Amino acid sequence: MKRSFQALCFCLAAVNASAASINVAPGSPTVNVGGSLAVNVHVTGLTTGFAPSLSAFQLDFTYDNTLLAFSSIIFGGQLSLNATPSLSGVIPGVGSAVTVFESSFNTATELNDLQSGDFLLFQITFTALSAGVSPLSIANFLAIDSADPPGDISPSFTVSDSSVDVISGVPEPATFGLFGAGFAALLLAKRKIGK
Repeated sequence: MKRSFQALCFCLAAVNASAASINVAPGSPTVNVGGSLAVNVHVTGLTTGFAPSLSAFQLDFTYDNTLLAFSSIIFGGQLSLNATPSLSGVIPGVGSAVTVFESSFNTATELNDLQSGDFLLFQITFTALSAGVSPLSIANFLAIDSADPPGDISPSFTVSDSSVDVISGVPEPATFGLFGAGFAALLLAKRKIGK
């Protein structure tokens, strides 16, 4: 009976792990050149109060570095529960990637019992440099659970990438032409009415 219960718990954990995902969600689908863009990276599909929980991760956040420049990062706090700090950081890469990592110092029991099943992993902020469409993607994702010994749960995650359209805040010349034509038409109509 005990073995059957353990097998059932293992199967349930495997089902829960296979439903996990990491999602890239920009605060807006567009950003003006010179503006700031915040991008939230969420974990969903883990089960609150049960294993597996996320105890460490590392990933490369990729983007078009001709369109965006990395500004800052804020971690979500679900790997630093009960006021226990985590080891976290970012390594600005060469070119179009930033390496992001975090490792929890919480116990497996704390992580399994207290970590939410859906949470903000981190928020990364960029400054828009020039117009175009930049991918916002995750590569080389590694996720570690809180088991003893720790296990690689990366294959159980699906990754949903995104993109952002960087636009120029100044109207194009054609837009000025339309405004000019409309203004001229209004003046002409006013003159005709005034006669």
